[in-house]
Amino acid sequence: MDESASSPSSASRSSRLNFGTLASPTLAGLVAILSFVAACVGVFVAVLSLMGDQKERESAEAKATTKPGVAQPSPSPPEGQSSPASTEATGEIPASGRRFSFHLPRKASADIDGENASVQADKGGLEGDDDIYYETGPLFWDVNLHAPEGFYGVHDTLPPQEAFDTCRSHLKTPPANSFRDMEYPRTGGKFCFVTSSGRMAFANITGQDDAGINLTVRVWPQAGSG
Repeated sequence: MDESASSPSSASRSSRLNFGTLASPTLAGLVAILSFVAACVGVFVAVLSLMGDQKERESAEAKATTKPGVAQPSPSPPEGQSSPASTEATGEIPASGRRFSFHLPRKASADIDGENASVQADKGGLEGDDDIYYETGPLFWDVNLHAPEGFYGVHDTLPPQEAFDTCRSHLKTPPANSFRDMEYPRTGGKFCFVTSSGRMAFANITGQDDAGINLTVRVWPQAGSG
């Protein structure tokens, strides 16, 4: 039998076998499963994209409502207390304490036990309710500060927020640099003392000129109180 005559028949059988393989139910099911998985992946990706867009919109809205560099208004201080910004920009004091600033001229005293400092000029020294006195001696530069029970020195670099604890400690255990009178007070000097009513106080000399000194004072209810 001629081999060339049988070739078409063999090719036809091979084509039928290949077609049968492609048409197999098992392969068709696999293709369907892969198509379903691809569709699920597409849906999942679309959901993630929508969630990302939502987060971007929320972030943009949050940035739009808060302008950088614009400070939010601070609440007003309680009646009888001055705003911290009117004296110093930093530092915290217990709620029971008060803080205020004033100018103390030469030969003047101040009563700081009230809601504000009461300054009286042309005084000869501490009298009655006076809590601090700025004395001028025979010479123009001969100046001294006086307090009823003297002063407790602190370092010039003491942060304002540490004044309360430092003064309370110094009143209980006076440091070596405690003194009855303060000679030649200067700008930047800081000290603790007790007022005529027994209140603990902390003072910072913020300025000085020929006429007197500028003081920022913090006062607490009583000596060593918490």
